[in-house]
Amino acid sequence: MTKTRDLADLGGGFIQTGTGAVQRTVEAKLKDVVSVKDFGAVGDGVADDTAAIQAAINAAASVFVPPGTYRISSLLTLTQSRFSITGVKGKSILKATGNNAILGPAADFNAEFAEVSGLTFTSNTAGQGTGIYSPSSWYLSHWTVRECSFEGKLAYGINAPLIGCLISRCDFGVYNAGPAHIAIYSVGQVSPERTLNSNTISGCEIARCYGNYAVYFKYGFKLVIENTIIEQNNNTIAALGLDGISFPELKSCWFEANTSPAVIRVDLFSGVDVTLLSIEGCLFNLFTSPTTEVVNFASTSNKNVSLNNNLFAGGSIPFSTQSFTNINSAGNNSTNPSITLTPAGPLFCNGLTSSGIVTGSILRTATDSVNVTFGTPATLYTFPTISDTAMYLVSAARYSNAASDWSAFAIVATDLNTGRLISNTGSIGITLSLAGLVLTVTNLGGGTVTVKYTVTRIA
Repeated sequence: MTKTRDLADLGGGFIQTGTGAVQRTVEAKLKDVVSVKDFGAVGDGVADDTAAIQAAINAAASVFVPPGTYRISSLLTLTQSRFSITGVKGKSILKATGNNAILGPAADFNAEFAEVSGLTFTSNTAGQGTGIYSPSSWYLSHWTVRECSFEGKLAYGINAPLIGCLISRCDFGVYNAGPAHIAIYSVGQVSPERTLNSNTISGCEIARCYGNYAVYFKYGFKLVIENTIIEQNNNTIAALGLDGISFPELKSCWFEANTSPAVIRVDLFSGVDVTLLSIEGCLFNLFTSPTTEVVNFASTSNKNVSLNNNLFAGGSIPFSTQSFTNINSAGNNSTNPSITLTPAGPLFCNGLTSSGIVTGSILRTATDSVNVTFGTPATLYTFPTISDTAMYLVSAARYSNAASDWSAFAIVATDLNTGRLISNTGSIGITLSLAGLVLTVTNLGGGTVTVKYTVTRIA
């Protein structure tokens, strides 16, 4: 009689092809990557596979989701850092059964440096469910989301405060469009250890999203969106919303046929203003009503733009209907010859070929606050003595009852022992003055108030 042998009997039954390979048990080899089907997941679109997939996640650092449709009825939580969950692109589908989220961390700053790849996130019901989720009090920290699809049936593709995350070669809303899809919604927190967060969206396509924004980021140091297509979105405010992001950077992106009052909206958040909006190598095309401008600066004090090598095609809307500071502008073009650049007014989408005021690196040098008594100038900042000419961007805001009520900004040039104001703009409530290298602020509104300020070297 032939004896049936199980894996435990195989002992040292596996040797990998190649010089230097060592013998291992088949059992050890199979444990290198755990399949969700090892824990009973069915993937037929009918069975509830939540518990089976969670068991696989709990058991291993690397989990594979074979092709199939897996119904998910509650949040799958990641509990360990440097974890990866991988599927076969376009064929491994996680489907929310209702208005539940599919995947997220188990706690704040949990499962750092996780990698999610090759998965499709969708919903059983249009307008419900979230692909990747973390509550507003928890950060999704240093995740890489790669080659994933977030179908338009979902209410949200990614709804989580992001810090140090990379979202690469993913699509949002492109397939199975729904009535209320928002691709990415990230609202950060105001706390000292969490302010210097930076996120990157690269090589993605974001289309057919609805709601206020298609993509919305609130509070953070830097956001880079590069080589990404943002098109055919119908939003009530803007396709891209940036609130309290200090250095948003758009590179080689394609904005087309987005329907909203503005393509991009930049705003304050908790007193945090944009320092510099950089747009380079982008295309803006097929503007239709109610779109009236490329960028709306909302209530920002700093309307500072670096605008280079962009093409404005298929429409005659202005870059912005508001006055702004063109820090650096070169190589821009428009296919509409009837729109001309008016130096004293807003920058329109044509003739943008003049050199900018300055070029150079961006370096934040100071962020602080000072109490200022009515009518008495207070020292805001003393510029360093340097041998070469330098240029700084200064923004200041006066606060009453924790709310910004007046603001001012200036561009200051300095050399070894002197300084001069290149531009100086403010309101009736606050004014900036420069004597030598000492910048002072005067409160014209009465009482004693706090003035918060940021000084950034821009050249």
